Amino acid sequence: MRAKSIPKEKRFQLVLECRKSGLTDRQWCEQNGINPGTFYNWVKRFRQEGTFEIPKSEHRNANTPVPHFQDVVQVSILPDFTKEPELPAPIDRSDSGNLYPIEIQCASCRIRLNNAADPHLAAILVQNLGGL
Repeated sequence: MRAKSIPKEKRFQLVLECRKSGLTDRQWCEQNGINPGTFYNWVKRFRQEGTFEIPKSEHRNANTPVPHFQDVVQVSILPDFTKEPELPAPIDRSDSGNLYPIEIQCASCRIRLNNAADPHLAAILVQNLGGL
C-alpha cells in the first residue's frame, strides 16, 4: 500500500527542519518516521526543479561527530564494608621492660593485652566492643 502524498510546501518545510536540526539527515529521518530514501528523493527533485533553495547538509562528512545526549544519573557511593579493616603493622616494644597485662572481660569473653600491644589495635578492639 502506498503512503499518503505530502504536499510540496510541507516537504520543503520538513527538509529545512531537518537541515536546521543539527542532526544528520538519517538521524532526523529516523526520529521523524520518514524513510531516508524518500527524504533524499525530495531533496533531489527540489534541486532539479530549482523551485526551492535547499541548504546543504552540515553532516555530510563521515568524520563529523554525531551529537550524543547522555542521561544524568545519580550515583550513591557507599563505603565497602565487605573488606576487613587494615590494621597498622605491630610496633616492636619488646625492649619496654616490665610488661603489665591489660584484661578486658565481657560476659563469656576475656581479652588480655600487654603493654607491647599495638595502641591502634587496642583502640579498634575497644571501639568494636563498645558496639556489641
